Amino acid sequence: MAGTIIQLEGSTAASIVTQGDGSVRVAFGPAMIVKSEGIPQVDASTLWTQSGNLIIGEADIQGKSPELPALLAGGSMETAGLKYVDMSPIPLDTPGYAQLRIAFEGGAEMTITGTGARLELEGMPKYVKHIEETQPPG
Repeated sequence: MAGTIIQLEGSTAASIVTQGDGSVRVAFGPAMIVKSEGIPQVDASTLWTQSGNLIIGEADIQGKSPELPALLAGGSMETAGLKYVDMSPIPLDTPGYAQLRIAFEGGAEMTITGTGARLELEGMPKYVKHIEETQPPG
């Protein structure tokens, strides 16, 4: 089972914008991308950076961000009945309930809840390093 995720911790939120249609666009610049032939953050993986946008439709924002761009300390993505702690799946394009919780370095937190979520990556990913250490599941 190969997998690819955005690792929220260490990613940078470049901007968070409410768009005219009521959706919210979180621009990552860059996001930390973990790619694995097994399970990301468990099996040996590679770390990449890539810019992109996470768009949540009909969104409501709770909390505030610090001055952007800002480094993320963690968070979670909940969609299609699944909750991804400290990560967001790639690919992501779902029509149902979606909630992104992000914690910024320095303590600020924000929750974006809406209907439908999609991730649009930009350009080519840039290789950072190989991750030798693995964590036991659970």
